[in-house]
Amino acid sequence: MPVLTFLHDLFPFARGPYERIVGRHTRRFCSRAAQKSGNEAQKRVLFVAAVCADELLAAIFGVSKKNPPNGQSGLGKPGADKKKVLGAMRIYLSALLVLLGNRKELMLQKTGVDESKFLQLWCQVFEYKPADMQRFDQEFVPAYQQQDLAELASAAATLVSKQLYGGPGGIEAALIQERLFDDVSAIIRVLETLEEGKECSASTRTLESIFKKGPER
Repeated sequence: MPVLTFLHDLFPFARGPYERIVGRHTRRFCSRAAQKSGNEAQKRVLFVAAVCADELLAAIFGVSKKNPPNGQSGLGKPGADKKKVLGAMRIYLSALLVLLGNRKELMLQKTGVDESKFLQLWCQVFEYKPADMQRFDQEFVPAYQQQDLAELASAAATLVSKQLYGGPGGIEAALIQERLFDDVSAIIRVLETLEEGKECSASTRTLESIFKKGPER
């Protein structure tokens, strides 16, 4: 998941559809991460997770410089309702969080908190509603534990499609599976290279300053 590419592409879209549909939500998430994180490692994980959800939704809505996702159906762009977009972002973030559980020990060691506090931080930053928490506990965790990544991706694709299009079939599971694999790998690489937050502190501060002050007018 190319964070530097995201930063490079941020400002050309800051005043257009990207900012209106997706970017403003990503900035809010990152601002909350900066405020609520207790150290650089926590901020870095949350920032990268926010960018992962951002890139998926930007591609679905066709407001990214990259090509639309290969798995997108012929239904076209979904409606850009604020609640629907935020809901779709949280659906993807929940699927991402389930997969991060495979490296829970590493993640908790690097971020310096226990599982309960990390989950609480995640829910606060991404503004989870009771329905989001229920979906995580009752749908995503069982789907992954009882089946595998493919089943988790299928569940996430169905829910994102329902959220944005009002029914299944808008987004293919193969797209979500590929994104999940790449994005979790990116977060794990960040965690593995972290040494008490020193290695990522400069790039984290760059992200923080961009998202806290917002796009230039």
